[in-house]
Amino acid sequence: MTSSLANIRVGDPLTDAELEVLRLAANGLGCMAIAARHHIAYQTAKSRLARIKRKLGARTLAHAVSLAIRSRQLHPREIEPTDAIRSMT
Repeated sequence: MTSSLANIRVGDPLTDAELEVLRLAANGLGCMAIAARHHIAYQTAKSRLARIKRKLGARTLAHAVSLAIRSRQLHPREIEPTDAIRSMT
């Protein structure tokens, strides 16, 4: 059986579902919380994150968020600051 990641290339556009998963992950939600929120399996959420990283050419989730912002697929206003960042201001 061939992995679904084998057919995905850097530069392929993110789907709306992938963008939503990336937004949630950028806001600190893990695969379990993303799966629960979207009524999908844990493995599906995990697979979407893997596809997102592959499409963006990212090594990590943080790198994927950074690349999505720089490519204007994700806007910084869509990411809530953490409590640590709020306490700096």
